[in-house]
Amino acid sequence: MAFYDYHFVTHWKVKGPIQVVYNILKNGPGYAQWWKPAYVRSDESGPQKVTSLVRAKLPYTLTFTTELIRENFPHDFEIKATGELVGTGLWKFRQEDAETLVDFYWDVQVAKPLVRWLSLFLKPLFKWNHDWVMTMGEKGLQEEISIFKNNYPMKSMSSLPNS
Repeated sequence: MAFYDYHFVTHWKVKGPIQVVYNILKNGPGYAQWWKPAYVRSDESGPQKVTSLVRAKLPYTLTFTTELIRENFPHDFEIKATGELVGTGLWKFRQEDAETLVDFYWDVQVAKPLVRWLSLFLKPLFKWNHDWVMTMGEKGLQEEISIFKNNYPMKSMSSLPNS
């Protein structure tokens, strides 16, 4: 593993049906609406592709494109990243009573030259920065689920939208 390789594993527990959680997270163009302040922009850039500008606590940004490469509704989907981050991400979902357990595996190399070079010295700080981004994501996701449930009250799980 090179000094600029990162392997992140994130676990979330959110209140809401697995189908809703899956669809919100699969909708990358929507990230900038609810994954604040980390996602500055998230725009559709092609079929199954989203280009995002992300920032965190440290004074730098990363621009990267993710492409959906595999999906298994509502259990998991996989993405490929290119740009200033290069690698793969895997989102996995499990329903546990009224909650959905979310696991995210993010295996990336930093391609942005300055951040790549600084990874040699500051990798723990960059991990802390990533953890902050993911904490904002869990909080924003829970709020987005609540908004969805308020706007689309459901009487049964069968009325949930498919991917």
